[in-house]
Amino acid sequence: MFRREARALLAGSVDRRRFTADWLVNFAGLGVLAVSGLLINTLVVRAYDSATLGNFMLVLAIFLIVAQVATLGVQYSILQASSAHGVNDETLSSILLSGLLPAVASGVAGSVLAFAAGALWPESELSAPLQLAAAGVAFCALNKCLLSFLNGVHRNQAVAVLNALRPLAILSVLVGLILAGAPGWAISVSLVIEEVVLFVAAVATITTGLDLRKGRPSLTWVSRHLSFGWRSMPGGIAAEANTRADILVLGMFASPAQVGIYAFAQSVIEGLLQLPQITRRIIDPICARLVVEDRHDELNRISRTILRYSASGYVVMALAAIAAYPIAIGWILRVPDADQQWPLFCILVVGATVSATYTGFCGYLMQGGRPGVQTWLEIVLLAINTLGCLVLTPILGATGAAIGKSIAFAAHGAGLRYLIHRYLGVRL
Repeated sequence: MFRREARALLAGSVDRRRFTADWLVNFAGLGVLAVSGLLINTLVVRAYDSATLGNFMLVLAIFLIVAQVATLGVQYSILQASSAHGVNDETLSSILLSGLLPAVASGVAGSVLAFAAGALWPESELSAPLQLAAAGVAFCALNKCLLSFLNGVHRNQAVAVLNALRPLAILSVLVGLILAGAPGWAISVSLVIEEVVLFVAAVATITTGLDLRKGRPSLTWVSRHLSFGWRSMPGGIAAEANTRADILVLGMFASPAQVGIYAFAQSVIEGLLQLPQITRRIIDPICARLVVEDRHDELNRISRTILRYSASGYVVMALAAIAAYPIAIGWILRVPDADQQWPLFCILVVGATVSATYTGFCGYLMQGGRPGVQTWLEIVLLAINTLGCLVLTPILGATGAAIGKSIAFAAHGAGLRYLIHRYLGVRL
């Protein structure tokens, strides 16, 4: 049962031992994700080439953006509702089932859309892999809802384990494809398999702690999810697009090989930025309850404590990453083109450090009942990222994309700090 987690959240309590345990398990999961991600990129480049990696990253970008649209923003409502209102099994079941109903329909529509997008460009190198990955979009949309629910009831250790399944599944499929001598475009099937594996594991995790038969879908909750999701969805789409906009823009002006070189460095940055997401997953459900009960002073105190320890840590991490990149990627993993990746990585890590400092709190606006504000922030950031890349990439190539993305990273941190203080009164 999830009752113990629900009671803790309703009390707005922060158990330091529980927080530490959750953080450590999530950190271990991040380690699995980072190592698996590096191995995936390295295997693709060495077994195929940088162009194959570039195409796979472009397919992944389209896949994730379509899946984000297909959720309709319902996952954000499930997270907020389960953390703020989940008092018993009946309510929790109703919250989840009412969110899954629209997600199923929109997820299937998303898969059809992805398949149609691939069919529109029959001569493109992205056509076959995009059509191959299309079925995974529906499962990805449902998985976003299931993981948000687990996050909402503070099952953070389970979320960490489930998130680690994704890269492990992709890595396993990739190894099998390489051994079988499959062509590079077939790698996209791993996106379907990893989402199916995650879906089965997430459903099993939820049903072992919650009897879904005690609740039923409710028109009230469905309407609430769609309303909250409608206000949140543009921000979620913009946030997802923002992580891939630089790659998509670079793909307009550069060869797949150049995209692959840039994408490798950018994927390492993505891995590093998962670290503050650990804090976000743990603190989001607590934030929702504290805001509902107007306990802003306590939220302020918790936030300042977290920021005090994390800010300096991210600076140290950035400096260590800059020094370690040539050694780890070039000498140990012997990744081709590592010398071209390193300058791009150095540019990206500057802005990423500013972003990481405040990323742990990026769910505050959503959980604090301000999804519209969060949406506008993400849209502005996407505009900064896209415009910067469109202006600089034709002139400087991959370096221009890195500069544009780094500027967007820094703007993300500054924007979060300002808006959280303005709308929630929390000083960071």
